[in-house]
Amino acid sequence: MARPATATPTLPRERGREPERRLRAEPERRRLAGWAVLALLGALALTACGGPQRRDTPSAALIQFDSNVADAEVWIDGSFYAGALARGIKVKPGSHRVEIRHDDYHTQYLELELAAGEERTVEVRLAEILP
Repeated sequence: MARPATATPTLPRERGREPERRLRAEPERRRLAGWAVLALLGALALTACGGPQRRDTPSAALIQFDSNVADAEVWIDGSFYAGALARGIKVKPGSHRVEIRHDDYHTQYLELELAAGEERTVEVRLAEILP
């Protein structure tokens, strides 16, 4: 009985070292690709956040609060500002509607006109809602 012939894989002789060189270059390509992806994600994150924020904008006005209710909410022009009672908030100069809210107290409404660079401390005294 005759045995069937089996093909044995052969490597090209003139390119014998090429696969080895390609394998050594592969981790460096992956590392560079990883850095490129990180750089792209960082750029996208900055774009999504509006870019780097300038904290000391000379044209901004600062509103600070002196309140009898420490955990009251601050709403300026319809937007909520978390922690604004404790640290204050920078806003654009001009007219602003400020609301100080708390579930157990009556809401206080203020209309403020602020100039560029102005720092104003607003005294807020909320009246408790009676049962």
